[in-house]
Amino acid sequence: MEQWFANAARDSVGLRSHCIEMVRGPRPRDLKALAQIHHYIRAQGTFDVIHGHSSKGGALARIAGVLTEAARVYTPHAFFTLEPELSTSARWFYARVERLLSTLAHGIICVSETERRHALSLGIPAHKLTVVQNGLSPLPDPDRDAARRQLGLCDRQICIGFVGRLAPQKSVGRLLAAFAHIAGNNPLVRLAIVGAGQERAQLRQSARQLDVKDKVIWTGEADGPALMAGFDIFVLPSRYEAFPYVLLEAAARGLPLVATRVGGAEEVIQDDVNGYIVDDEEQLSSRLLQLIRDPDRRHAMGHASLDRATAFSVDRMVAETVTLYRTLVEQAR
Repeated sequence: MEQWFANAARDSVGLRSHCIEMVRGPRPRDLKALAQIHHYIRAQGTFDVIHGHSSKGGALARIAGVLTEAARVYTPHAFFTLEPELSTSARWFYARVERLLSTLAHGIICVSETERRHALSLGIPAHKLTVVQNGLSPLPDPDRDAARRQLGLCDRQICIGFVGRLAPQKSVGRLLAAFAHIAGNNPLVRLAIVGAGQERAQLRQSARQLDVKDKVIWTGEADGPALMAGFDIFVLPSRYEAFPYVLLEAAARGLPLVATRVGGAEEVIQDDVNGYIVDDEEQLSSRLLQLIRDPDRRHAMGHASLDRATAFSVDRMVAETVTLYRTLVEQAR
């Protein structure tokens, strides 16, 4: 659990939180976590809804809630089987697990149409699936000057930005390679990488090998939405996603968006209106080069992103989720 989320859960008025230690991947200790979750559910009395998020939380919550009268809800936030480089045997195994566990859920929330279509391909019944797109609360007012100072940028420099975990899923190496293709002939272009993760050292080595180390800004963990105010272009080069919040944040910052064809991208990005959707590294380089050379295009797409972001409010997301809760609670009873 990221620290900002832990702090928000702890500090929210009227929200009670209880932390149980676990890790992302499957481990034998998950049985202990399952027992702790089950004990917590029994000790706290009757719940109307038990909602598990992501593969691990979704599995444990559904199993722990089986002997209760609660509606059991699961939000995958990107099925692991969306990983394009997953082996055939692993894909078969995880698909079987998802299909089996779907029988324990009264409802499954997909955060994008892409994720819903993938769930159907896994054999999960359509009647259990509901699309509730992610929604974003209004961001604090942007301070472009402060963000640019923090990033060490001068007025004339054009900043391509990424925010996210430095993990294989995010494919930041693909972004570095695309950036290297355009950086040599565009001396005022910089790449800001905001985030931390297991690939940080490897990516920094790649930047040196690609001869762009002096043009890449590494911030480590930082306030992504605040630093986005200093970007000129936002890029999401991921291999797979369900519906990344970072796209909504970048849209709300009024940025032109360039993303690979992953879950949520085609729902936020109207191609050639507020950004571009790309299929490979060559297209990524080409689209970035177009935006670097055309400030009027960047400006127009940024305004279109601001308009697009208004469709993804947190109020809409909450209302749709609560409506589904009510329906599923009646079914469970």
